[in-house]
Amino acid sequence: MRKKMKNTPVKVPLPGSSKPTYEEVVACYSQGRFQDGYDLAGKALAYEPHNLVMLNAAATCAFNAGMYQQAEERWKCLAELHPQYADAYFNLGILYIQMQRISDSEANYRKAIAADPRHKSAINNLGVMLQEQKRYDEAESFYRSALAVSPDFVDVRYNLAMLYQE
Repeated sequence: MRKKMKNTPVKVPLPGSSKPTYEEVVACYSQGRFQDGYDLAGKALAYEPHNLVMLNAAATCAFNAGMYQQAEERWKCLAELHPQYADAYFNLGILYIQMQRISDSEANYRKAIAADPRHKSAINNLGVMLQEQKRYDEAESFYRSALAVSPDFVDVRYNLAMLYQE
């Protein structure tokens, strides 16, 4: 059985400053028009280049369009501008898994956890990665950490059970 790992980038809530453009990006995203969403977010970023929400929206659209280099650039920029924004690192972790860059993924999940020690999805995903690398003691430790943060987190309970079967 396959272990459960969150594999979709986190979406950010709507801010007031970019509302009209952000709504257009979300509409494109919702319709599966990821390239259009990426283009619209890019136009908004021309006016507000440090906008956390638009950087994440652009990267998320790029990721879903299979434009991994553009997604990476946007999330790296976001992480540099907002180093305590854990979801930038979390999303990079997801991206690097898709790109088969396992060590980069692990490093970014660790950065997400450092920025937000209660980021249960980053903790769980790191546990899954470690388990897949047969680093069982470390994986168990991260699964237990995720349960300490969120005792009802079903995915991590499943993953821990799968670990005990190995």
